[in-house]
Amino acid sequence: MIVIHLLFLPVPLPSSTTTSFEQFGLKLYSTVSQNKKNENIFLSPASISLAMSMCTDDARQETLNQMLKTFEVSSTKQLIKTAEQIIHIFSIANQDKQIQLKLANHLYAQKAYQLQEEYLKIVQNSFKADIKQKDFENEGAQAVQRINTWVEQQTNNLIRNLLSIKDVTFETKLIIINSIYFKVNINFNETKIICFY
Repeated sequence: MIVIHLLFLPVPLPSSTTTSFEQFGLKLYSTVSQNKKNENIFLSPASISLAMSMCTDDARQETLNQMLKTFEVSSTKQLIKTAEQIIHIFSIANQDKQIQLKLANHLYAQKAYQLQEEYLKIVQNSFKADIKQKDFENEGAQAVQRINTWVEQQTNNLIRNLLSIKDVTFETKLIIINSIYFKVNINFNETKIICFY
């Protein structure tokens, strides 16, 4: 089994950052790998953590408690600070000309669904997310097409048709999308076959 972790940047991480997101990543790997013992796993705990973190700021009561427990933090402020640090690290890594690392966050909300102003500010400022209002109830097919186009653009056409019309119904209130694009040029003449465990 090969596990690829998409946050292996040569940038020192503050200890608070490594604690919550890395612990979540280790738990995530453990859970996913239990059911995929003979398969390769390719995922980004940082990307998944950021998407989930965008949900926590507007969560309440038991939902909020469960999310904070998952990340092993005591407050949404602590989680948002960690997310800001991760986004900053991605922006630093993106300055390296040999690495293409693009992170993007986008929220699509039902037109009639009112998002609180404070939540919108946090999502835009801390998570660098764009927010669009769509009429999922009456224009679901158009919303799916626009979302899929956005994902294709963010991933250089590697991910197509992320959503289908079945995924967006009259009950859909909010779609949170986090995309990550990673490409590095590898000189295979400088590689060698060895055991790496």
